[in-house]
Amino acid sequence: LEIFSCDKLLGDKEIITFLQKQHFDITILDAFNPCSFILAHRLGLHYVAFYPGTLNGPLSIALPSPLSYIPVFSSQLSDHMNVWGRVKNLFYSFLAPVGQELIWSTFRDVAERYLESGSTPGGLEELYQGAELWAFNTDFSLEFPQPLMPYTVLVGGLLNKPAKPLEQVCFLDIRMWRDG
Repeated sequence: LEIFSCDKLLGDKEIITFLQKQHFDITILDAFNPCSFILAHRLGLHYVAFYPGTLNGPLSIALPSPLSYIPVFSSQLSDHMNVWGRVKNLFYSFLAPVGQELIWSTFRDVAERYLESGSTPGGLEELYQGAELWAFNTDFSLEFPQPLMPYTVLVGGLLNKPAKPLEQVCFLDIRMWRDG
């Protein structure tokens, strides 16, 4: 369904022309959807990628992630690994790009159809790495300690609802209760 809607959007010349006439300077896009990167590149826009997940998620954006103490996404390991945990983490590090490639391969045909040939020689990975800024909806206290690059920002709580005011609770004065 997502591929179909992406193909329809990029193939609709009227919408693409309308968006090009708006002369946007930059776009904020959903980094979870590869179609948004293809659309931004087709419109020739700079983009900020907003990712609603953790730093160590399934996306590869060239963040340094030393395997000795940063567990690979979905490995269910902690940052305190023994030798066998590190071996398991190394094994998962070889599987992670395979899963990422499965997702990107579904969008590769769409990208090749609507982008000029040779405009993205590295494919979708190059589009992901072309973001001006990456904003992660997470807080540093919830992440494993790892180095961050200058193009990454943690914006934890951005999607949270505003807090509701606390309800007023009636307290009985103990003296009134005791005196009767």
